[in-house]
Amino acid sequence: MKILKIVLLSFLGLALVSLAAVLVFIKTFDGNRYKPQIVGAVKSVVDRDVDFARAGLDISWDLDISFKISDLAVSENGAFGGGDFLHIKEISVSLDIPALIFKKQLLVSAVNIMGPRLTIIRNKDGAVNAATLVKQPPQNAGTDAGAGIPAAGAALAFPLSVSALNIYDGTIVYLDKSFQPPLSVSVEGLEFKASGVSLDGAFPFTVKAGVLSARKNLRLQGKAAVDPVRGEVCISDTEGSTDLSELDMQRVAALLPADLRAFLPAGLKGKVDITLSRMTAGAKGLSALELELGLNDGEAGIKDLVLPLRNISASLSVTETDIKLKNLSASAGDGRITASGGFNDYTAGRAFNVNAAISGVKLQKFLAQEKMPVKMEGEVTGKIILDGKGFSPDETLFGLSGEADMVVQQPALKDINILRAALDKITVLPFLTERVIDAMPDKYRERFNSKDTMLKKIELPVKLSGGKASAENTLVAGDDFVLAGKTEAGMDGSFALEGQLEISEELSALMTKAVKELEYLFNKDKQIILPLKLSGKAGSAKVEVDPGYIADRLLSGGIGTQLIGAVGKALDKGDVSSGADGDKSGSVTDLVNSVIDSLLQKK
Repeated sequence: MKILKIVLLSFLGLALVSLAAVLVFIKTFDGNRYKPQIVGAVKSVVDRDVDFARAGLDISWDLDISFKISDLAVSENGAFGGGDFLHIKEISVSLDIPALIFKKQLLVSAVNIMGPRLTIIRNKDGAVNAATLVKQPPQNAGTDAGAGIPAAGAALAFPLSVSALNIYDGTIVYLDKSFQPPLSVSVEGLEFKASGVSLDGAFPFTVKAGVLSARKNLRLQGKAAVDPVRGEVCISDTEGSTDLSELDMQRVAALLPADLRAFLPAGLKGKVDITLSRMTAGAKGLSALELELGLNDGEAGIKDLVLPLRNISASLSVTETDIKLKNLSASAGDGRITASGGFNDYTAGRAFNVNAAISGVKLQKFLAQEKMPVKMEGEVTGKIILDGKGFSPDETLFGLSGEADMVVQQPALKDINILRAALDKITVLPFLTERVIDAMPDKYRERFNSKDTMLKKIELPVKLSGGKASAENTLVAGDDFVLAGKTEAGMDGSFALEGQLEISEELSALMTKAVKELEYLFNKDKQIILPLKLSGKAGSAKVEVDPGYIADRLLSGGIGTQLIGAVGKALDKGDVSSGADGDKSGSVTDLVNSVIDSLLQKK
């Protein structure tokens, strides 16, 4: 018994000494001594320069041995610029030693990654830096059953699984140089947790991150699987949500060209539900995507709108090539806006189309009047069809085409009286406006004296092409007149309506009763016709009447002969129309015509 006790004590002492030696080895292990071997092993797989600051071992009370590396850096491919492709502050891999010894399982109890920063770059030619990360095997290299796995390291001696994979405080930067200026999007504060990670099937994961926000506004939960044969990761059965109110609009604005920032909403509200049925990505980029986005009870405050768009609902589907807006609906004041459309081949061609409808939208409750060239009231109904290409302002603007058929019911033009402004421009007939108004019945006198123009309706069949909007058959109809012509508008808010003002027969008769000379402006239906131009920019508009037309009609109607005779008599030249003293009568005629032209040219 004494001998047995001595043997047991000896074995126990040997075990303690061995354990102490292992502990001392682990605690004093300096991975930097093996840095060339570690870097060489990584570079045999990764086509990048690799470096790290420190490497060491640690052991926990449950005998898990951890290998830690600090400040791991993987350089960028020179074709995509300088800097690091990946930088990790610290990575720790814990190995379950009892499972390896007794169960012959390569069980990693935990992989913890702290502060990773990954930069994904897409060049103008469509090449992605991640596609050049892993070294390609030689064409004559052996494969496992033709599946494409390099013969070297085709299989592990033991089944590999990771109990927990955790990523903390990660950052992913996506830089797309195919846009001009380049598009840069950052995912910050990334928190990723997965359990039961293996190469044999799907495993669950959760994600929290900040996308265009300082807060973690994106939350996802789903399944992921790794395909080592194809070098791909497949995500499936994933659901999540994001709150639009948590977006940082300044960060969103930074993504847009300066010319488009003015169209960005001042604020957004609403919850977006995310359903990611499938996404497959690898070294060659994104190969499959089935994503559905749904928004309910959203709100958007637009800069030039009196009220925000409310009750916004939308359904969006995204694949690896196309984006489809299935439907969008929003309340605009008392009216409603609906739309559908999409981007075709958004990674290359970037062709888009939009079909929209507007119903019952009251302009005075919708558009900020001070930004409009003519302040308007009325209820708008119509349809819009647009087609275009590209994301840059110039490419989108000049490639935009389409048409809009808009009707404004019960409209009013504020702070401008078209009829009175038109009469004011006919300066050849002295005190014309005052003489007409003084002779009008009360109801017409009120209309002429009003600072606004009350209308019945406006019709604008608009066509878009080359960055301009035009309406060849514009119709502005009031109680006493119709203005028909062509409208052209620019994206800077400028517009010009050139057409013919046709005054009603009843009002024309009253006007000519007050000023007989206006009969010279009659058409065959005894309506006064005036060529008119209404133009302006935001906050200002003006009315112009063609002076040449007025001169021709008045002179051909006989008013010139009357003035010549009156001037001749006043100058004691006799009857200039009789032919007597012809040389002098010619000079009187020239004088009168000069006076008429001078009066007509006054604005």
